[in-house]
Amino acid sequence: MGKTYLFLIIFSSYLNLLSAQNLTRLEIPVQRSNGSQLMNPWAGGLNNPQFSEVDLDGDLVKDLLVFDRSSSTYLPFLNSGIPFSPNYTFAPEFIQYFPQAEKFVLLRDFNCDGIEDLFCYFRNDASGETGISVYKGKRDLNGNIGFELFKELLRYTEVGQTFQYNLYTSNIDLPDINDIDGDGDLDILNFHIGGGYVELFNNLSVENAWGCDSLKFELADNCWGRFYESGIGTSLDLSPAFDSCANWTGWTPLRNNSGPRHAGSTLLSLDMNADGLKELVLGDIAFDNLVLAYNSGNRDTALVLSQTTVFPSVNPVSITAFPAAFYLDVNNDNIKDLIAAPNADDISVNDRIAWHYTNTQADDNPVFVLDQQDFLVSDMIELGATAAPAFVDFNGDGLLDIVVGNYGIFVNASTYRTRLTAYENIGTANAPSFKLVNSDFAALQQYNLRRLVPSFGDLDNDGDFDIIIGLEDGTLLRVNNTGTATSAVFATPIANFSGIDVGQHAAPQLIDIDRDGDLDLIIGERNGNSNYAENTGSSSSPQFSAALNSQTFGFIDTRITSQSFDGNSAPYVVDQNGNFLLFMGNESGEVWLYNNINNNLSGTFSRVSNDFDAIEVGRQSILSVADINADGKLDVLVGNKRGGLSFFSSSTAIAVDLIENYNSEFEIFPVPAKDMISVRFIQRNRTDNNLIITDLLGRVVKKLSFSSNLEIFEIDIHDLASGMYFVSIGNDRKLNSKTLLINK
Repeated sequence: MGKTYLFLIIFSSYLNLLSAQNLTRLEIPVQRSNGSQLMNPWAGGLNNPQFSEVDLDGDLVKDLLVFDRSSSTYLPFLNSGIPFSPNYTFAPEFIQYFPQAEKFVLLRDFNCDGIEDLFCYFRNDASGETGISVYKGKRDLNGNIGFELFKELLRYTEVGQTFQYNLYTSNIDLPDINDIDGDGDLDILNFHIGGGYVELFNNLSVENAWGCDSLKFELADNCWGRFYESGIGTSLDLSPAFDSCANWTGWTPLRNNSGPRHAGSTLLSLDMNADGLKELVLGDIAFDNLVLAYNSGNRDTALVLSQTTVFPSVNPVSITAFPAAFYLDVNNDNIKDLIAAPNADDISVNDRIAWHYTNTQADDNPVFVLDQQDFLVSDMIELGATAAPAFVDFNGDGLLDIVVGNYGIFVNASTYRTRLTAYENIGTANAPSFKLVNSDFAALQQYNLRRLVPSFGDLDNDGDFDIIIGLEDGTLLRVNNTGTATSAVFATPIANFSGIDVGQHAAPQLIDIDRDGDLDLIIGERNGNSNYAENTGSSSSPQFSAALNSQTFGFIDTRITSQSFDGNSAPYVVDQNGNFLLFMGNESGEVWLYNNINNNLSGTFSRVSNDFDAIEVGRQSILSVADINADGKLDVLVGNKRGGLSFFSSSTAIAVDLIENYNSEFEIFPVPAKDMISVRFIQRNRTDNNLIITDLLGRVVKKLSFSSNLEIFEIDIHDLASGMYFVSIGNDRKLNSKTLLINK
């Protein structure tokens, strides 16, 4: 068996290992610009969070489960349990225990066993039914929480009837799940299918002497509180009496008529004045405030006679748009606090998105004091919407820094703060650490652009990095660095670079994909395909044609039509032992891996794994790949639609023992190396007598020539930092490559 063939078998096995393993999450420290530490920098950001208490690990301390509506993503946080000191640590290891869900997730203990159960939105595409599913909470032998399906779809009966109806829930609304009548079991308040009127579904479990472990619902009131929410104004339309329902002509109790249609409301019930009756806090899709409706009725019938549109009364909620409220103990004082957050995807504020009010009095007689507007997110890298990271050494110190583009931080429906944000690596090659140093890198915010996806490379061959940026409209922006590799100076951006337009959501990467010594372009786009633009110029004077070489690069379609008609392809190619690997971000938030790229640029690439070791960050994964800590493992930095970042590392080291089997042309040793390496040529009197060392970003860090009849060639590498590099032998084209690991 030849060595090259043996390599192919081993390399294939290596890729299978990659696809089967579990990735680890990197915990690399990140500082704010003032030097203080972020507690959960890589938690991934939040846009539309929903908050629930839950004991994740069975230690009898209530932890926190955040479900982000915008990306259907779970973010579990372990609670330190220290009284009056909210201290939450991101605990992604618990995500695996939660079922797939969308739209809303609320944790409540319906069966009184001390373990939280899970209520979530239900949708059946075949039947068209929507409603609420329930999963019963349980614990494994280690005390970790888990869930099993209890009811796929909650149903109810009407008074005196036996026929069961679907307990409808809009995919926009947020229902309230609480003990409304005070009998010890969980009831549901929800908007009528036509909107405007709140219905009470009474749980009959306790009334029927079943205990609290059943969910048998009856429509007890189809105009709870006797008010109507029009959506036209911030106030509710009220009724003066128990026997009439506001704005409902001919209303009689429990007649299932439909009133004027109105969609988009959130509900939270709580006792505001210790009278044993539940008040209602409502948010509306058309407004920024919360309405508090006071219950002046009795346990059998709610009646709202007064309200306030300024809630809480001091520092009231003002969240653009569509606020939702949550009631849970955040600061470990055994008193429930209030959190408000936006419930509308894409049209809401996306930075100050979690208003935490401390309750200074009691659960049933609260007094709320605003503590912060960025609960949890203040300890994350949070850039509004759609984070697009790229590794680059922007200060020339040999360490990879991070620059992140974003869709933008919401100001209003037509204005976003869109920019590049720079994090300097202030650590070492083996122990990276990042610090926020520039919130408007290259000063691009002034141009009112949207959705920046950056890629770095030396386009003019002057020894420093330049920037190509993909934009929302599908075009590219070129930003030339007229300074140096250690001190960048950016020229005025060049719009519509080379006339390239891929439609929408351009996601470029600069890389020498055809190995001819200059940088080409690979560009993802919203439709889910990828585009290839060959550099037909030179390494110092690039030329790209607006007529792309290929709009079906690799013949990869990242659309999953059952989830979305968008694909949002985001390709990133890595040169691995002279073989290209393509990591593909996409709308689903997964990362897909492809090979069979070398000498096959117009062909079909091979999918290596379904999702690269189960990376799944919600929606719109955009990534950059490097060995950030010089351990010989590929690390993947992934941005997402929520505006945050996640850091993953392969648990399998790069197989340096495969180097000798790659080809019979040359070998390098020692590996890992420190200050010197030796290159041994198997075949002398060669015609390719140039040696190039490049880093993971494709930058040339050393270029040498040697005599073609040498057997061994020694190279001084003391000036190279620890990390992974590629050693290539060739002339105009890089013919053969080896992996070089430097560990100092």
